[in-house]
Amino acid sequence: MNNRIYDDELLTQYLLGQLPEREAERLDELSFTDAAMAARLQAIENDLVDAYARGKIADATLERFNSYYLASPKRREKAAFARGLQRFKLDNEKMNCARTPFHLRSFIQSRECDNLLSQR
Repeated sequence: MNNRIYDDELLTQYLLGQLPEREAERLDELSFTDAAMAARLQAIENDLVDAYARGKIADATLERFNSYYLASPKRREKAAFARGLQRFKLDNEKMNCARTPFHLRSFIQSRECDNLLSQR
């Protein structure tokens, strides 16, 4: 197998619809016939959606993510779920910070809590 198939950047470009049609079709086929490639593609997709949910995607990639990736209802649902999960995680962390008396927090916890509690 060609190692290029498993290149993270190539698979990200595939997920964002940035590959030439012939290359995209080849990866479409491989995603059904090569279990290792399908697993790697799923991992890259999960990382991409997680980065989106955390607001960690660069502007150019975010634009492409919004216009291409989120064009699919199934993908929009996956991204919405990830954003909801991220909000839940942050809300839970904020609640834990608010519950812990300031004098019981370590220095690092205090800085993290200050950052969390200052976010909306």
